[in-house]
Amino acid sequence: MPKNTSPKRVARYRGRRHRAYKFEVRSAFVSHQRLHDALCVSSTLEEHLFVDHRRDDAERHVQGYLRTTRGSKLTEREAVARIAAAGIPPELIRVAPLVGRNAVEAFAHYLTHVNEMLKARYDREEFFASDPEGIWARVDAWLARKARADEASDTEALIERLRQQLMDGEIALYDVQLDYPNLWRAYPGKFKGIENLRENARKEREFAEELREHLRQEQARRAPAGESTVLAAPVDVGAREERDRERREAEDRALAEAAERFAAEREREHVLDVEQAERDSKFDRARELRGLMDSREVELRKQADLDGLDAEALEDLLFEDETLNQYETELRALVPM
Repeated sequence: MPKNTSPKRVARYRGRRHRAYKFEVRSAFVSHQRLHDALCVSSTLEEHLFVDHRRDDAERHVQGYLRTTRGSKLTEREAVARIAAAGIPPELIRVAPLVGRNAVEAFAHYLTHVNEMLKARYDREEFFASDPEGIWARVDAWLARKARADEASDTEALIERLRQQLMDGEIALYDVQLDYPNLWRAYPGKFKGIENLRENARKEREFAEELREHLRQEQARRAPAGESTVLAAPVDVGAREERDRERREAEDRALAEAAERFAAEREREHVLDVEQAERDSKFDRARELRGLMDSREVELRKQADLDGLDAEALEDLLFEDETLNQYETELRALVPM
């Protein structure tokens, strides 16, 4: 590769900087107190929290997060270095950025596995944290806000559930008016005319069947012996049967439309899953490339120390290394600048 003779050296891309990272240490031999102390003494870190996941079926590991002080950010490599300061080999450390509003609080709550049915739960007292009271207070406040938001966003599902109960006769219209006054004032048309709808339809069908059976028995009783007992259905019964046929056709159409919507939704979910898989693959490859670049840079620095190279020569060695540049080219293709 030809040497860059430009007097202005281009700085190597080190990755995006983030304020918070979640991390995982895949090792059963980690000094938790030493890791806690190393994160506490770091001047660039504002808070941290982690727990030893030892009761799960998966391989024992330490999982948690760290967050920098306000106005300070770290690259993935720098985040790994903060954790490795506890004497942990960098190759055992995995980090990923935590981005988005309340991402830290959501991840801290996830680590307790309270909502995970197939994972062991961990009490808050088992965690190592820089400020346990403050962190868990923020988590509780976020959970309360989330519960209120979920309740507000679930209005459509609540309306549908109440409509089903009204149609089945499980509740009465006055129950909706008394128990959900705000919902009744906002959506009165959603609940009118459907109370006991299914129960009334069942009673109407039973009455029609009883009437047909009664007329059939009466015709058989009055008919002379050996004469066919074909019953001519009365006009009102025929009208009822016509309405039943129309109702069944409407139900069939509704089922067909529902099936089409379900198929379309499944297709959309499949497309989203494929796109997510592609993004995950690129993310994993980018993380692998950064690890390879770090390992290669460590190897070159060791070689430079053995050869007695100065800082300028070391920079030339790093800049002109073909393997390092190959990794960086592929990384740039995966992560546009």
